[in-house]
Amino acid sequence: MKKNIKNILKVALVLVGFGVMSTSCNYDQIKDADYVAAKLYLPAASNGVFAITDVPQRVEFLPTSGQAYRFKIDMVRNKFIIPLSVYRAGFDKTKMITATIAVNTDTINILKAKTTPIIPATTIAIPADKYSVVASVNVASGQQTSDFDLEIDLPYLRSFPDAVIGLGVGITSSDLEVNPLLKMAIITISTKILTPTAIFTSTIDAANKAKVSFKNTSAFGIKYNWDFGDGQTDTLKAPVHFYAASGTYTAKLTVTGVLGDVNKISYTLPTAIVISMKAIPDFIYSVAADNIKKINFENKSLNSVSYTWDFGDSTPVSTEKSPSHVYATAGTYSVKLTAVPDNATPANTVTKTVAIVVK
Repeated sequence: MKKNIKNILKVALVLVGFGVMSTSCNYDQIKDADYVAAKLYLPAASNGVFAITDVPQRVEFLPTSGQAYRFKIDMVRNKFIIPLSVYRAGFDKTKMITATIAVNTDTINILKAKTTPIIPATTIAIPADKYSVVASVNVASGQQTSDFDLEIDLPYLRSFPDAVIGLGVGITSSDLEVNPLLKMAIITISTKILTPTAIFTSTIDAANKAKVSFKNTSAFGIKYNWDFGDGQTDTLKAPVHFYAASGTYTAKLTVTGVLGDVNKISYTLPTAIVISMKAIPDFIYSVAADNIKKINFENKSLNSVSYTWDFGDSTPVSTEKSPSHVYATAGTYSVKLTAVPDNATPANTVTKTVAIVVK
């Protein structure tokens, strides 16, 4: 046992000393040319400490066969599943090899007790009744690898909101020599990845006041649902949204974590988004059927909340949106529409003048 622990410490010290840290369960296979003599090993051990500290891009509730995952979640069985594999290096692959799988939690206590801890000093060794793994796997004749899952009790992990949990997974075999430096993987899990956080900021584009960029700084999310407050939604991680009209809008983000609907969290931007777009005045007109001196105006302005009509005949102005006006005498009149955008100063007022001939 002591000899085995010394080998574990040697592997961890050498690999972690170089700052090697796992970022994916899609391990790079060691080339056969490196091991002309056939040997068995755990690819996960090549990373020193296989630390699960974030939610990867490829997490699915129903994983597709053949894809690589850092972990999988089985909500029905309440399991946190880490895919692992045994690999056979060397040119001779003509017979079936059996590898025995063993879990060693004592290693965690030894590694964290070092003067310079190889893993966080607060790492908790997973109790034997909180994980399961197959006793052995077979690497079939003609095959290089055999996969297996390490399953950890999900409720147990969730009982630690912010902790590091760990264990060691090793292999032995009486059929083939095991590479002594690649026979045990030290696996640690940061439990905070199970609980997403939601937060974001927004920026209104200086050149286009309708364009708003959202910066998503949420953590441990795999799905995002945005409500921009104008009836529009999005599922991108960091979207850009164009508002159709001036106004005050409240944006909300809902983040879903690896546990699905069990641990959704929402964040509403505390400061409302104020969109004040440039007014675009426009109108059309028609002569009333019952009175040739009566003109009906239809307002087509955009981004506007108030209006002032000057009919060009020295009569009082109108503030109706789409007024009708009766001219006293025939003639040509210049009609001016002033459209004011929301939250705008007079300097932002825009006018449109059209000459109207009244017969």
